[in-house]
Amino acid sequence: MHLIHDENGNLCVHSHDHEHVHTHTYEHTHTHSHEHGHEDEHDHEHSHTHSGCESGCSGCGGHTHEEPQGDKLVALLDYMLKHNEHHAAELDQVAEKLRSAGKGAAADQLRKAVDEFQKGNLYLNLALSLVKES
Repeated sequence: MHLIHDENGNLCVHSHDHEHVHTHTYEHTHTHSHEHGHEDEHDHEHSHTHSGCESGCSGCGGHTHEEPQGDKLVALLDYMLKHNEHHAAELDQVAEKLRSAGKGAAADQLRKAVDEFQKGNLYLNLALSLVKES
């Protein structure tokens, strides 16, 4: 999934399916679980009007553009959160392999990076919850 902007700079979420294969040279030895609350879902729309741009605005003419739909933003944030959680878990496993290989200082630094990933994921999860509420 990637983000694109229209001619007015509005965010448009664009996605398409693709598959990719990746392999790991190490064995996954543990899992992480996370609880996610599911608030009552509801739909609503936001719109904005361009005014005063009848001339020189590629034919804008004061018409209304729809904002990105809430469900698309929820899907984007949910995807990004899960993606980051997966990377944090992988880095945690690499840190364990480094420690087992006698590279404790490198493992310590990688654990600090994992802590920061997890901190960022908490903020992403909070943002996701707030978007779902509105």
